[in-house]
Amino acid sequence: MKISYRKIIFWVLVIVVIAVVLVRPGTHIQYDYRVETISNKCTFDESPEQDNRAVSNSIVIIMPIQTPTPCYEVEGKVSSVGTDLIVDLDVKEKGEVCVECVGITVARVTISNLDKGTYGLQVNTPDKAIITTIMIE
Repeated sequence: MKISYRKIIFWVLVIVVIAVVLVRPGTHIQYDYRVETISNKCTFDESPEQDNRAVSNSIVIIMPIQTPTPCYEVEGKVSSVGTDLIVDLDVKEKGEVCVECVGITVARVTISNLDKGTYGLQVNTPDKAIITTIMIE
């Protein structure tokens, strides 16, 4: 059986077209992030409001999280899907003697070294989820 060069070229082109159509490279976002606890208080104390804002090439998130006592610290991670950034926050008990009151633990998340553009932002905590968009100019 003899195969012509035209048939070989045809099938190579078909495979290339299928690969380009079916295997689309995704957008990969380059960034650094830091999650930190900035305060712990009883709920009757004044606590900051939830806030998301662009600062230079970064997104800064302030997120109060209700906790059983004020003796908790924030842990978290940031991941991305396309141009959406997903921030998953959780709280962990410090394991120290603590005042008995319902607490507010305030997290600050800084996502830095972002390129200019519009980003979807989802922040998940044990007691709420926030979904918004933020533009880096």
